[in-house]
Amino acid sequence: MSKALQGFKWTTADARSWHDNTFGPWLVGKTLSVEGAKKGDACGHGIHIGKTATHAISYGKFPGRLFRVEGVGKVLGSDDTKFRVAKCRVLEELEKPTWVSETEAFIESIRTVQWLKPRHAPLKAWQHFPTWDAARAAAWDAAGAAAWDAAWAAAWDAARAAAWAAAWDAAGAAAWDAAWAAAGAAARAAAGDAARAAALERITHDLDYPEKHKRHLRARWDVWKRGYGLVCDVDGVLFTFGETP
Repeated sequence: MSKALQGFKWTTADARSWHDNTFGPWLVGKTLSVEGAKKGDACGHGIHIGKTATHAISYGKFPGRLFRVEGVGKVLGSDDTKFRVAKCRVLEELEKPTWVSETEAFIESIRTVQWLKPRHAPLKAWQHFPTWDAARAAAWDAAGAAAWDAAWAAAWDAARAAAWAAAWDAAGAAAWDAAWAAAGAAARAAAGDAARAAALERITHDLDYPEKHKRHLRARWDVWKRGYGLVCDVDGVLFTFGETP
């Protein structure tokens, strides 16, 4: 079998396909196939195999398992990130890249955060207010010609290629669930954004990626870990809320 037909598959934690949870399990030594797959574009009916581990992971979510697989038969479709076949063989299960295992561990840790239950005074570097409404109003007034959430936007733009979509839903959903009983709707939404920012920092830690953006992402999540809430940044200054202890 040509090595050009080897690639990667990112599955659910129970070794099923993300797109169709009934397909699988993807186990070492097993050959999987689908009926009716025909030649065409890369996104057609069949088994989709990532050309790199990052490509494969970007088509799923977290947590998951990573396998090296080998196409059996002709390639039915291909693009820059994947190829499609009717049958493939699972060669081996691979150790997850460090950024993946760290992201998974972070997502799990979201559930341990003490949402809006501060134990210490807010940091002096923050613009802090007792309520979300007050913090938002102050941020709006301060913005003027300044950039609202610019540091967050810059961090987002710099790292989209690093399988970011795979962590977005998982981190946001975990934060939403964890904060449900502790915060109002606005705070839950903000918590989801903060958790995604922190997940983004994990994903990009080993990339050629501006350190100032990483620091900003860590600072956003630090607000929530300290028991306060985050509204936004204005020119890199974090506008936070929460009653002080």
